[in-house]
Formats: sequence, C-alpha cells, structure tokens
Amino acid sequence: MYMYMCTVHVFFFENWRALKRGHFTKERKKKMTSSTTQSSAPKRPRASSSSAPKVTLMIKGQDGNTNMYKVSMDAPLKKLFMYYCGNRNLDHRTVRFIYKRHLLNAKQTPAKLMMEENDQIDAFMEQPGGGFYPSA
Repeated sequence: MYMYMCTVHVFFFENWRALKRGHFTKERKKKMTSSTTQSSAPKRPRASSSSAPKVTLMIKGQDGNTNMYKVSMDAPLKKLFMYYCGNRNLDHRTVRFIYKRHLLNAKQTPAKLMMEENDQIDAFMEQPGGGFYPSA
C-alpha cells in the first residue's frame, strides 16, 4: 500500500513539474488539470451572500462629507466602522458613531437597530476633556 502511494505521488509530482515548465500541449494540459481536480475532495456549494437583505447607510463626518455604504442587515457594524476609518485614515478607537442620538456599539447590527434604507450615521472624533470648571 505504501509503495503504491509513493508511486502515485511521484507520478503526480513529475507531471506537475512538466506541466509547469510547459512541456505538454494544451490538450494534455486540459486532461492533466481535469484529472487532478476530479480526484480532489468535492467542493462545497458557495453560500450566496444575497440571502441576507442589505441596506444602504450614509455616514456623515464632521467635515460634512457623506459616504454611502451597502451593508448586510445581519453584519456587525464593526465592519462598517473599520472600513470607514480605513478609507479616511482615522484610528477607529478615536471615532464615535451616533445614530438617532444614541452612541453605536460595534457589536450591534442594522437589524437590531431597525435601520432602514438611506439612514444616516454621524461620525465624530473623540474630544477628551470637558470636565466641570467652576466659574470664579
């Protein structure tokens, strides 16, 4: 059994090297590639991303610019936040996102927040300070 497996492995390896070097004709290449892909494990069907409904959300920054993003209703908002901050070269830890006067959490989803098409999320940079200073 072991000898048979070694023979098959060597045969495959030698043909693969020759295939890579271009020693086979196009017909032979097609036969080689089709025979090797058939012997591999069966492929799983691809999960379609269209099964989850999507919603278009707008993020308005402090500078007044508005960006539109299409997001799955079941995806956590962290993906949207990271993508927005990456496009703007911002640190995601210093940006706060607000929707309907409430601070958004990265684990929340548009479905949980009952977001609708073209809803607006406001993005603000965190500003430290603002403590109480009594007047003199």
